[in-house]
Amino acid sequence: HSIEYAHKQLCISEELDSPNMRAEAHLNLARAHERLGALEKALEHARN
Repeated sequence: HSIEYAHKQLCISEELDSPNMRAEAHLNLARAHERLGALEKALEHARN
């Protein structure tokens, strides 16, 4: 569920053109993917 909510947060951040919210969404996605063991996806989001 956390990935789903973080994706929604990312979409909203883009609609609002909010760099801070976008960064937070990518961090949330990175953490969620890390917990699931998807390290490549986690790194992709951490780099954004």
